[in-house]
Amino acid sequence: MKTRCLLFILLAFGIKPASSQIRTSEGDERSQFCKGTEINFDVSAVEILYHQPHEVLRDVDSFWNSNQGYRLTIQYHNNNRVPLEMEEWKARAGEIAALTESEANEQPALRTVRGIAELKPVLMERGIQHISSFLPADAPPVKVPVYLISDIKPAAFAYPGGILMNVNSPRFNGDPSVIMNIITHEVYHCGFANTIAYRTEYELENESLDFVLSFLLNEGMATYVSFSARDFFPNDFVPDYRMMQDPEQVRRNIEKVDNLFEQAEYLSSDSTRKVAWQTGIIERSFYIAGGYMAWLIDQRMGREALVEAMCAGPLSFISIYNSMADEGMKIKEPSLPEKISPHQNLRLALARNDTTEFRRLADEMMQQGEQADDLCEKAINKYGYTFMRTHDGIENALRLFMLNANLFPSSYRAYDSLGEGFMVAGNSELAIANYEKSLSLNPANKNAQRILEKLRQQK
Repeated sequence: MKTRCLLFILLAFGIKPASSQIRTSEGDERSQFCKGTEINFDVSAVEILYHQPHEVLRDVDSFWNSNQGYRLTIQYHNNNRVPLEMEEWKARAGEIAALTESEANEQPALRTVRGIAELKPVLMERGIQHISSFLPADAPPVKVPVYLISDIKPAAFAYPGGILMNVNSPRFNGDPSVIMNIITHEVYHCGFANTIAYRTEYELENESLDFVLSFLLNEGMATYVSFSARDFFPNDFVPDYRMMQDPEQVRRNIEKVDNLFEQAEYLSSDSTRKVAWQTGIIERSFYIAGGYMAWLIDQRMGREALVEAMCAGPLSFISIYNSMADEGMKIKEPSLPEKISPHQNLRLALARNDTTEFRRLADEMMQQGEQADDLCEKAINKYGYTFMRTHDGIENALRLFMLNANLFPSSYRAYDSLGEGFMVAGNSELAIANYEKSLSLNPANKNAQRILEKLRQQK
């Protein structure tokens, strides 16, 4: 089922697929994204460290666990299995504590924070409109906290809890414009996240390969967004942009991504994530290859075609890019599975807001005994979380979580997820009931124990 090929043919003749309602928001200053997006900067991590270093050193653990910027840093290290070099950080805090007040105020971290504050109006006046032009016109607004932090290893990342920017990372050269350029990149990730649940193409049903494909699209699009924002946030320091404009560098990084696709065919999910981290993030292949791919589509076919491809999914992104790339610059196109699993059609029905079709498919799955398939349980659960993390997606998430609990009545995980769904929806009673059910199926479920205790205290 080569749906991505059909999509390209329709786009090439200027015809949109009937199911597509995507319009770019370029030039539409009244778009939801532009009207409602809020970016709030939190500078407490830097100010406390530089203005009250002695207090910080009295109880470092308390500081790291109470400040949201540092809590996100811990999460980053845990999620990516990167060692947290706390002794090195404490030594740096000791150096700061030895400074006079005037010396501390002139440290690069505080000077950079002040420069970022001066550039915030540019982000809100020009940056948000620029980002919105790479999203569908009906993209919902995002409310994003940006935590400015210093003296840690990571340079920047976006998590559901917010964006973190290390203001004195060597990657930014102490330049507020460079940092704001990268913040544009990270804010786009937040808008992009709202499109994932509504992709119109099928997945490959290879967890490792689907992960790599999504990573390439996500980082490629965000890199091109910040690359094309340099007219108002100049950034000639980050090497990714220079390499994007060097055909030989692009070719080498496309080869690296091709190799990742090949490895993902046989590596475990955990091994693939490790290799993808090294090749795609550390060696920058997702940024360079993906950013070039987005640039070529935008230059040859226009912004609307680029957004169409992005919203359809990574296979469409690759197919449309390959249709115009030089022979030596094309990227491998993975093929769809011969048979599409029922759970994929469930997600597509919800993505089209076709609840009637969803109910029909759900009833069919119940009658056919899909509960014997562990892969089905895992996929439905994943789709539920994808919708739950999407703006206004909680109703669809609950539909999927409830179906999973019905299909797999002996699964403690299914009830754990359903409990979380009701908790997010604000229904504490049903959240408690489902967490209790999960705990009865698996008394060792510490997540359910912890959340139940919290929910009961709130009653």
